[in-house]
Amino acid sequence: MLETTREFKVGFDAKYGITSNLIADITYNTDFAQVEADQEQVNLTRFSLFFPEKRPFFLEGAGLFDFGVPRSSFRRPPPMLLFYSRRIGLAEGKAIPIIFGGKATGKVGSYGVGILNVLTNEFYTAATEDDDAVDIPRTNYSVMRITRDVAAGSRIGLIAVNKDEIGDYNRAGGVDFEYRPSNNLDVRGMWSRTFEQGMSGRNNAWYLGTRWRNDIFRASGSYTDIDEDFNPAVGYVRQSGIRRVQGEFRWAPRPQKYGIREIYSGPEVDIILNQDNELEQWDVNYTQWFSLSTGDSILFYAKREFERLDEDFEIRDGVIIPIGDYQFSGFGGRISTSDTRAFNTTTGFEFGNFYSGELRKFYIHMTLKPTSRMSLETFYQFNRVNLPAGNFDANLFTSRFNYSFSTSLFAKLFAQWNTESQVVSTNFLINYIYRPGSDFYFVFNQTYDTDRTTKSALLDSTVVGKFTYWWNP
Repeated sequence: MLETTREFKVGFDAKYGITSNLIADITYNTDFAQVEADQEQVNLTRFSLFFPEKRPFFLEGAGLFDFGVPRSSFRRPPPMLLFYSRRIGLAEGKAIPIIFGGKATGKVGSYGVGILNVLTNEFYTAATEDDDAVDIPRTNYSVMRITRDVAAGSRIGLIAVNKDEIGDYNRAGGVDFEYRPSNNLDVRGMWSRTFEQGMSGRNNAWYLGTRWRNDIFRASGSYTDIDEDFNPAVGYVRQSGIRRVQGEFRWAPRPQKYGIREIYSGPEVDIILNQDNELEQWDVNYTQWFSLSTGDSILFYAKREFERLDEDFEIRDGVIIPIGDYQFSGFGGRISTSDTRAFNTTTGFEFGNFYSGELRKFYIHMTLKPTSRMSLETFYQFNRVNLPAGNFDANLFTSRFNYSFSTSLFAKLFAQWNTESQVVSTNFLINYIYRPGSDFYFVFNQTYDTDRTTKSALLDSTVVGKFTYWWNP
């Protein structure tokens, strides 16, 4: 039987223009009930997933706090971020109460300034059959980021990040630069270090990369070094204890013939060593992409990978990939129609080897916009993995419906299903802007168990009414 609880919260948000280019924000007893849930992802790697920030307080001015190793493409997670705002107020899938937060972001002359301080409350949940206990003490987070424009397109910067708990701390700092001597060439670099109790001295990370392009060719290369004990508690590190070399070359002509607007073709190489310069991974792929004059696009790729496992990899419960060296190949493609159409789709696939087995992957993303008021978006992803230790499917389904009754009244329904967790979640939101800057939100969330491992198919249900009033004296 589900337990019913009620809660009433009062919060406070304020925004003040210190100057025309420098804005201060203050929040008290912060609530993010109107924020959409994270979109489910399938993880077939040994590394943690990366989810983008969605909370408004952290999104505004977020670009000023960027510091780390750049991602090679938007579809891939960043190798390292020294500051990752989702470490604040979120832990083990739970929302940690934010007591107070303040930040200032903007420009002061040639300087970019970002200052953030957040205090979160203690939080505890007991262990259950499926989840471990969560015990978070009251914690203070602070970040300071300063950059300076030194020439057109060039800058230098520094960052300091601090996390303080009772009797414990984790700190990080670093410097970075971007040098652009011409419109064709860009050079970036950064160095950072983390500080905590019992430091080993192997707490550094650094990166140096360059990109060059002209009208037909593009080339890039980078080197990344992340020590094994580099641990930014308020950051994100996909893989530590590595030395990584990446290179990419692309041929990108614009023929404007035969219905082809642009071609993007070339290889990419990624080599990862451990801190003893022993090979851990390599990845070579070749991509061929065509952009058509209709706005549609076609992409094909082929790849060859190597990965060394120094310990058993339990990819799913009871499905173990043993220690060893593995080489596997794959081939895939993607076809996308123009997003200017009322109905557009992106369809992709991948077939190939996967460690000592096989992987079959298919996905489709469809968007329907019959009118300017309404849109329907649906995504389905199918993954079938066959391994000597066992076979499994990992599938996702998400759908999002938006409707605008007027310029001040909106409704949204977001639903998703993950076959691995056997959970369906729904999020329904009504947003009424009754005056500029002031909103009323009605939120109705439900989670269902599709595996019927519980007595009730309904796992939890949440109803939230949120009222905001913007006072501008």
